[in-house]
Amino acid sequence: MDGRYADVHFTIRRNGDLLDGTPTFLQGRHADDLDPCSIGVSLAGRHHEAPTPEQVDTLIELCVRLHGEFGIMPNDLRAHDEFWPAADCVGPMVRIARFRRLFAEHLPRPPEMAA
Repeated sequence: MDGRYADVHFTIRRNGDLLDGTPTFLQGRHADDLDPCSIGVSLAGRHHEAPTPEQVDTLIELCVRLHGEFGIMPNDLRAHDEFWPAADCVGPMVRIARFRRLFAEHLPRPPEMAA
C-alpha cells in the first residue's frame, strides 16, 4: 500500500452513507492474517453505540452486493471482536449473528426447478 487508501474497503456512516475506501482488488489492512482474503467494512460510531438502523440497512445491501460479486455468504461474515476480543472496537455492539441472519434473509432465492 502506498498510503492513498483506507485500512478498510468500506465505511458505513451513522446515517447509512457508504464510503469507499481501499478498492476491493487491493488488500486492506484491517484483519492481520486475514487481510489477503477478506473485505473490511467499518461501522462508524463510538465503542458503546450499537449500529443505527440506517447502518444495518446499508450493511445488508452491501453484503448482498458482495455476495453477487464475490460469492460471500452469511457464515463468511466476521466481527472484529471474534478475532481480537480485547480490541478497542465496536465489535461487541455488532451482534454478528443478527447480521448473518438478516443477510441470509435478503439473499436472492434460486428459481424453482421445473417439474
